[in-house]
Amino acid sequence: MFENLTFYIRHSFNDLRVNGQRTFFALLCIAAGVAAIVSLQTLAVMISDTLTGNLQRNNRGDITAQVVSMFGADGSDTTMTAAVDAGDLTLEESSIFGQSSSDYYLTAQGVDTIRAWLNDRYPGQVEITPRYALMNPFSALFGGGEASSLTVADTGAQVSSAIPVMIDSSVYPYYDQTVDEAGTPLADLLREPTDLVLSRRVANDLGADVGAVIRIGGTTTDFTVRGITPDEAEVKNIAGNDMFTALFGYYYVDARSLPLFEGVPVKIDTLYFRIANPTPDLVLEIESAVSGRFGYLNTTTTENLRSNYEVLSENINTLVSVMGLLSMLIGSIGIVNTMQVIVRRRTVEVAVLKTIGMQAGQVTRLFLVEAVLMGIIGSLAGIVLGWGAVFIVRGAAERLLATELPFQIAPVPALIGFLVGVIVTTVFGFLPTLTAGQVRPGVVLRPNDNIIPKAGCVSTLLALLVIVGVLTLIATPIVNNIGIAFAVVVGAFVAAGFLYLALNVLIWLFGRLFPSFGIVDLRISLRQMRAGRSRAAVTLLALVVGVFSLSTITLMADSITSLLRVSLEEQSGGNVYVSVPTTLMLGGVENALNNVEGVSSYSVVRSYQMQVVSLFDHETGETLTPEQVAERMDLSSVRFFSSDDEGNVEEMSGEEARSAGMQGFNDVDMFQRLVGSVDMLAPQSLPDRPLASGRALTAEDVGQPYLIIQETPMLASVGLTPGDRITYSIQSGGLLGQGVETQEVTLELVGLTSRGAMSASFTSSNYMIEGAVSEGIGPSSVSITANVAPESLPELRRELSGMLGVFVIETAFLTNLISTLLGTFTAFPTMVALLGLIVGGVVIANSVALTTMERRREIAVMKSVGLQRERVLAMILLENGILGLIGGLIGVGFGLVALIIFATTSQVPLSALPYGTALLLMGLCIAVALIAALSSAWSASGEKPLNVLRYE
Repeated sequence: MFENLTFYIRHSFNDLRVNGQRTFFALLCIAAGVAAIVSLQTLAVMISDTLTGNLQRNNRGDITAQVVSMFGADGSDTTMTAAVDAGDLTLEESSIFGQSSSDYYLTAQGVDTIRAWLNDRYPGQVEITPRYALMNPFSALFGGGEASSLTVADTGAQVSSAIPVMIDSSVYPYYDQTVDEAGTPLADLLREPTDLVLSRRVANDLGADVGAVIRIGGTTTDFTVRGITPDEAEVKNIAGNDMFTALFGYYYVDARSLPLFEGVPVKIDTLYFRIANPTPDLVLEIESAVSGRFGYLNTTTTENLRSNYEVLSENINTLVSVMGLLSMLIGSIGIVNTMQVIVRRRTVEVAVLKTIGMQAGQVTRLFLVEAVLMGIIGSLAGIVLGWGAVFIVRGAAERLLATELPFQIAPVPALIGFLVGVIVTTVFGFLPTLTAGQVRPGVVLRPNDNIIPKAGCVSTLLALLVIVGVLTLIATPIVNNIGIAFAVVVGAFVAAGFLYLALNVLIWLFGRLFPSFGIVDLRISLRQMRAGRSRAAVTLLALVVGVFSLSTITLMADSITSLLRVSLEEQSGGNVYVSVPTTLMLGGVENALNNVEGVSSYSVVRSYQMQVVSLFDHETGETLTPEQVAERMDLSSVRFFSSDDEGNVEEMSGEEARSAGMQGFNDVDMFQRLVGSVDMLAPQSLPDRPLASGRALTAEDVGQPYLIIQETPMLASVGLTPGDRITYSIQSGGLLGQGVETQEVTLELVGLTSRGAMSASFTSSNYMIEGAVSEGIGPSSVSITANVAPESLPELRRELSGMLGVFVIETAFLTNLISTLLGTFTAFPTMVALLGLIVGGVVIANSVALTTMERRREIAVMKSVGLQRERVLAMILLENGILGLIGGLIGVGFGLVALIIFATTSQVPLSALPYGTALLLMGLCIAVALIAALSSAWSASGEKPLNVLRYE
């Protein structure tokens, strides 16, 4: 037995060397799949180790406490109100996109209260340091105003979305030391109140270096840049509090700078706690005590962070395992094809071995050993490639997490990749090796015969059962259920079978119906493609999977950004949105717009937050209260989540939540939110939106109390129809909370607009026309949409930067932000899809090699009658180029058709779809097919006719 194994190994190594090109293609398939597994799982280990490596550093203390967010609330919470009355909290009312918000902050007295309570209960054990709030973090989204705006005094370069980090630099951060790129600590950089430290992103955007003079919005004092820190220095928890910091960049100033910001009171949004000699029990005790005593604080401990990171790491590991295995399975198609090529090329050799006495089982074992050796070599190569690929995908992960991921060689991912590579190669190489044992010795006498050995039905069935069983075992740890794993594997095989049959039929139809245009070479290529459609279908199977994955990811990402851009610009009526805090400042903003060249047009939008008093149903003559209307709403399509005291989360429909009396559920508020926000638009600003019923507003309706509402499933269940009248209660209010006398107004519903799946706008979906309500009723908020030339945007920002509370946001800013996020999130699947496309190219190369072997006599005859090598090569490339075209049409076409259907049903212009990207992907598919075919067909097209025809 040992002697036989030694012979198998020695013979296999020799065959791998002799079949150099075929061996290379097989190893490439294996290495690609293993590289995906190793690189992605290594990255998962790096992420997990980085997140959990220093929890105190990431949490900036043993405990972090933030004031409870009340966005979208009315500030009526009794706990918050009591703290405000006591002077521990301060309340700021604001309005963002017409949505009122109550923003609470700790005062200096509130910090002293907490510090005194801690010293009394835990004397000498707890130290705290605050982070001061110079602005609402959401203000960064609007790109201007207050402390988020930085301008270089010398050049005028400006950024409008920098996040200010005001802290006590002498102690911040706990358990870490923030240093600039030169290694100088933060405390040594912020020596004076006018000292400033920029993040690298902000410094690059400003073109600023150390020593630059910077002007910050909200202060008339010039600041000097003393250092530049890496972007990741202040980003510790990208999924939580540091999201805006990671997106926009930041700058440090010391707490001593606060008096320089005129009119900005002491506002603290975060406290960091450091505990002397912390233990898990002590940290939990203090956290519970703080949460119980100060109910307006949300606390996060290092243990909370550990739990969150462990869940995140587990999800990432599952994701990368699935993606790596998918890549390995795509590569298995190339392994099967390669083994078939090897068996076909060595039929004469097998016949000789059987002639000298080797049995069919021994031949099968010989080729199986060769498959195992290829799996071992390919897996080792894949491990090395995977470690190299980590450097590529690490950049995407670092952008996503906004933190540095130190490279490490993790043994577990390498071992997993090696085992999976060897097992999958052996399993998928098993079926072709069965056919090797069926070669008859008579082939020695007719070496040029096209003999295709078959393994037999029973052997093939058993081999397939083995493949399914092994893949089920591999997939079980990923899905944590052997039944689900088995169903997924069987489903994948069934889907592949159906796709294979569909491709077979499609190739036959294409070869039959595609016109040859009188070109002989094209006619021959079509005939050969049709004759070899079974192998061509297998070839396209791998190519289509790769190109479909890549095209779906690419087209979807491009479509989202394009649709968002179109939706924002067309529905908002411009490329710039300006939020104005009060009507008193409207004149100044309009003057600035009129003075800036490049502002081609603008329109004012007045937003009203109103309360429904009653609804008159013109069809029945009933007048309904909001409570009666809410009872009519069908909430079955709305999902709610509730949790018990043990943290168990239960999902239920809106109807179930209403029946169960779920705490916090209020169907009346839901109805008020649907119809209570209404914009007043000028005639030239009326949007062109598809109507579900009724009519659109026109310029003739100016001064009429008419209303357009966007139809939703919940409103449709109420029975709102054109002709109904809604009576509202309106109270003027602005960002600063000014109020006027409450009045009632009745508006007639004249139309309902359709709701598309893709809708984005800075304004409300409900609107009326100028004069619909009295001029004496002030709006809740005011905004302006403008069309501004890109080169005029910096000037407009400068004009508006001095107006307190005026924010500017560009539609391009949001689309670029979405594009960046999409690019980050799609980096991993794009890499796997590219690997699949590469594997598809390898499969094509193997298929061409097998096809040219079978057509050696045909090629020799064509060359004997005078055809040149170039023409023979062109015919082979033409045939495979057509196959690449078919693969591109299927892989890219399906994704594009799905997007067209989505856009059509969403009332989104078809012009927003990335047709150019789709054509490029089709061209890429054809190029991959041609390059792969050329690698195999070049030598075959140059073979001398005498070598082939000498036995004829």
